[in-house]
Amino acid sequence: PRYIKWRFKVFGRDNFICQKCGVRGGSLEAHHCYKKFSTILQEFLQTYPQLGPIKDKEKLTELSQTYEPFWDINNGQTLYYDCHILLERLMKTKCKQ
Repeated sequence: PRYIKWRFKVFGRDNFICQKCGVRGGSLEAHHCYKKFSTILQEFLQTYPQLGPIKDKEKLTELSQTYEPFWDINNGQTLYYDCHILLERLMKTKCKQ
């Protein structure tokens, strides 16, 4: 539920417009841009070294709900599906300024 709220806030801030191609609506996705999601996840897991990502996934899922870097809308941007795929392929991670 918190991811859905984060995603919707990112879309709302960007007026449901892809920040790469300018398309409004359609197949939009929220992209972590300044700090990759995988980096945030690694930092989160390092916060709880006593917990294993597989063995303790329920507890980690619960704890992730209060880990603010996951939910910072300033680290998100709205992208059209095709733009998101292209961006990931090109390995660009910076938001459009």
